[in-house]
Amino acid sequence: MRTVMVYNEKGGVGKTTLSAQLGAGLAILGHKVLMIDADPQAHLTVALKQRKRPYFYNLLVRDDLDGGAWNECLTLVESTLYQFPNRECAGAVYLVPGNPETAGIVGNITDSFALFNKLEEVEETFDYVFIDTAPTRSTLHAMLYLASDHIIIPTQLEAMSFDGIKQTLQNLQRFSHQRRQMGLREISMVALIPNMFRRTTGLHNENLKLLQKPFARVITEPIPLTILWGELSQSDAASIFAYHPKSKITQVTWEIVKCVEERVSNYV
Repeated sequence: MRTVMVYNEKGGVGKTTLSAQLGAGLAILGHKVLMIDADPQAHLTVALKQRKRPYFYNLLVRDDLDGGAWNECLTLVESTLYQFPNRECAGAVYLVPGNPETAGIVGNITDSFALFNKLEEVEETFDYVFIDTAPTRSTLHAMLYLASDHIIIPTQLEAMSFDGIKQTLQNLQRFSHQRRQMGLREISMVALIPNMFRRTTGLHNENLKLLQKPFARVITEPIPLTILWGELSQSDAASIFAYHPKSKITQVTWEIVKCVEERVSNYV
């Protein structure tokens, strides 16, 4: 099982939408995927068309004593919500929903490895775990970093998002060091994903070039800005694959899903 944190300390870069697409895409490819909504706004829960519930809080704080066992905190996302139309889904997406109670975790948990330890209980159950996070850093983020094997950083092609990358990488280094001290592998950055790209905008093209040199090993094809993402959020579908399977944006997103699968599977 590989745990992937999707994060950028700059908000509004599309990390929740991207998390949902990656989880859905990997399930379509045949993997069993666990999605964790670690943002008190619970937008991943909404994106996957599920009800906001305090299940992430229950899992870590209430634990087995009061409704926190895994079988009480998992929601199966119906494959018809994210699969390509008229196809069978070989994998599955399970969600640990969130709600505003998620914000209370930091006041009730002192063990920074609480999530790491909980995930060890389902090590043999899932192939991938994706953690969607709030952009505003808190002590909860330490727990998320320490539980993660990999990180994916979505970014807009603008200066404030670049600053978010810088801050994220600084924390990545810090928590990788803590993991090494515990005998765990470092957190690997498997993808930097430029998002909301406007090809006709000179600034975006120049900023894309600025990223391509230092991040040549991990940068992906940019995801174009499109109204389809807004339409998807208001539709009954939970993925672009189900909502508009033949669009250019779907093709780009599908290639990124396959890229992430390959990079994570090749990581030793």
